[in-house]
Amino acid sequence: MRAAPVLLTVAILTAAVAFFFAPRGRDGPAPDQTGAAHDPAADPERPPERTTGKLVIRVVTTDGKPLPAATLAGYVRYGERRMRRAATDGSFPFADAPVGRLDITAEAPGYLAETVATVLTPGVPAEATVSLTPVR
Repeated sequence: MRAAPVLLTVAILTAAVAFFFAPRGRDGPAPDQTGAAHDPAADPERPPERTTGKLVIRVVTTDGKPLPAATLAGYVRYGERRMRRAATDGSFPFADAPVGRLDITAEAPGYLAETVATVLTPGVPAEATVSLTPVR
């Protein structure tokens, strides 16, 4: 029973020493917390996420005829249409199409176009083919 007062005294002294030498919060943040909040976009080791990607649209006619000169192709996203004329190789390239789900379509006089859903992923080029059907 004589050990109980000695153990109690040691415990009280240990708590008092820990209390006096513990860091205080009144002087500001701890030294490892003095920086600004972590911003993942500003992380030099991680490149910023892409918001655009490469999309190539190919347009074909179901009757096998060449495309009319006024043919336009593009995509619709959130109700906004973005259309363009064909490049010299006959494709409709978009180097800055937004990533995510796009509805691919085309327009040509005398033809009806289907709509093709495509999901554009950052860093992965996408290609879609749209068929034009002649109006009878």
